[in-house]
Amino acid sequence: MSTIVEKVDSVGNNAFTSTIQPSSFIIEMRSITHSASSYYLAGTSDEVIPVNRLGSIIKLSSTGALIWRRTLSGGNNIEFNKIIYTSDHAILAAGTADTNGRPQSFVAKLDTNGNVLWSNIYREGNFSSLNSIAESETGGYVAVGSVSNASFNSDEAILHISSSGALLNSHISSSFRGSQYRELAALDGGGYVAIGNANSFNIPPNVSFGTITLIDSAGEPYRTRSTFRFAGTLYLNGVHSENGKIWIQGYGSDSIAGNPKTFTQVFEADTNLDSVYWAYRYPSYSNGFSSTHKGIHKSENGQLVFASQHDSISQFSRIQLFRADSLGRYFCNESVQEVGLSPRVLFPAASNYRDSKHAHSGPTALVITPTTTVIASFSCDSSIGVACSVNARMSPIPDTLCLGQTIALLASDNAPNHRWLLNGQQFSIADTARFQASNTGSYEIQLISYDSICLDKTSKTVVVQQAAEVFVIPSELLVCPNERDDIRLYHSGVLSWNTALDVEVVDSVIHSVLLEVGTYTFYSSLSQSCRDSAILSVRAANQRDDLEEMDVEEVLSCDGVRLEAKLPGNLPSGIWPDGETKSAYSTVLNYSDSLFLEVLIPRDDLFCSSQIIKSVRTVALDVYLNLPNVITPNGDQINDRFEFLNTNEFAGCAELSIYNRWGVEVYSDKGHDLSWDGRSFSGKELNAGVYFYRLLLGDQELKGNVSLMR
Repeated sequence: MSTIVEKVDSVGNNAFTSTIQPSSFIIEMRSITHSASSYYLAGTSDEVIPVNRLGSIIKLSSTGALIWRRTLSGGNNIEFNKIIYTSDHAILAAGTADTNGRPQSFVAKLDTNGNVLWSNIYREGNFSSLNSIAESETGGYVAVGSVSNASFNSDEAILHISSSGALLNSHISSSFRGSQYRELAALDGGGYVAIGNANSFNIPPNVSFGTITLIDSAGEPYRTRSTFRFAGTLYLNGVHSENGKIWIQGYGSDSIAGNPKTFTQVFEADTNLDSVYWAYRYPSYSNGFSSTHKGIHKSENGQLVFASQHDSISQFSRIQLFRADSLGRYFCNESVQEVGLSPRVLFPAASNYRDSKHAHSGPTALVITPTTTVIASFSCDSSIGVACSVNARMSPIPDTLCLGQTIALLASDNAPNHRWLLNGQQFSIADTARFQASNTGSYEIQLISYDSICLDKTSKTVVVQQAAEVFVIPSELLVCPNERDDIRLYHSGVLSWNTALDVEVVDSVIHSVLLEVGTYTFYSSLSQSCRDSAILSVRAANQRDDLEEMDVEEVLSCDGVRLEAKLPGNLPSGIWPDGETKSAYSTVLNYSDSLFLEVLIPRDDLFCSSQIIKSVRTVALDVYLNLPNVITPNGDQINDRFEFLNTNEFAGCAELSIYNRWGVEVYSDKGHDLSWDGRSFSGKELNAGVYFYRLLLGDQELKGNVSLMR
């Protein structure tokens, strides 16, 4: 068996036909791609008996001439299902390799001369195969296919592969029975759309339906939609995407009994899988049924081109090439009719469904009404239904968080299963989760909601900022009347407060502010959600009502009158006139002097400041001394001597001199016990009369007279 490569122009005319013969037995090419000047084909060939399939890659010139042929053998069998030309000017082929009786996923990368750069087998499950591959935005590749378990029931498979062929991660979906991805296409905004088919016991038996899945750039699926026929089958095999739209091709039948009348199905949807813009059914040749096809593409002039293989009842196959405009209207001479969608719609009903071509019917269901202009008389009345009702939703999440904040995450949809991912890493599989902002930066929170048929995904980006902080010192303040205070604020954001204080913050300090009793709240903000507050509580301090009079003692001295003042016992200290804070105070006054003694009792944690005031006046020195003015030294012990009291206070600084009427000093004495008994220096009794005295006490001088009587 040989392979035929045919090139046609934009209207279907043949440009060249190239026939590739096998080396020995069979060659089957399954995929084709091209560079600026060459074509590359990939498939398999049977080169020996017993059958040993080799992976086969062929390079053709722009005119269809064979340039080289390369076969890869890795044991028993290698089959390539998809080939692409990469951005680094190499070719990449994906398929399956069987080395031990169990086929496994296989990828090989070759240069444009056919040299193998690397190849790798990816062992997933008991059996696995890759049907399509595409370049990823991160420099690697995303491949899709199927994985089979021990019961030969296949699951959909997605592999994320590095540029050197290493497996980065894989995702195996077991939502459907007998499911697989058949084709993959890149989306304009990043990520991919994968299409395939599956079977499920949850819908009418023996029904195969199409699956459509959106995949992010890391190979994680986040939205799945399914389509199925209620009286037959529908398989999806081809997909193309550009300019925010997806075109999907498949094939199906109206009945599962006898010889079914089959068709090729094409529809256009948006890249979120929310809306179907149009859907067309292209019938097969008479009495034939559609089989596999190999892709759908959009030409440079905006036309859709797709092909299908039709197997007739007489077991002859024919290739049918279709060409349609951007609205799916058929250009060739085959009969075609527009497909009508009943309220059992292709995708789940939602309020944001839109249809640019047809009228709506009902508030939530998308209905495309059949056109009255039928291009041909081919008749069909079956409809396409829906098998997915998942629409991932999460409770509102703020755009920004403060460092250290924790928020609760809640899935607000009705899906039975949920997965939470943070920057692509799963951290919860429950309806709820918690996110703690432990480090600054940007985080993508993803919610994947799914049931037994399909899944959906939504995400939210959260920016974690440095936490805003504010501290006020002091946090509690006792104020007294007319007292001004300094308030110190420590803050990391924009400062504000909830009061009408007309103040200015200078170097984080509010200076000498007069505060009233109340509560003051200060805020520091980095954003609307990143905010901190601090409270200053202002209370009135107590006034002292238990002040006692201070104790003041007057002590005579050579220098004058020494005052010794002490605070009452219930006051520990005060600020005295000398500016010092202490419990006692001492000062010296002149005789016949006065003092207004004022002591400030400073405020403490309980009481406002207060004052103790005492007025002190010293009397004349002679009042203290009580000097006599007459002496009668006759031995009767009454006024026998001239002396002054309290002589001990003046010890060391007292001098007494006695003078007669002519100013002659007749007696003098110093030190303790100063007195005169009417005698001279020599001890001779002096005559009666008036004598004068001069008393020196340090800087103090007292003069007067005394009468001596005998």
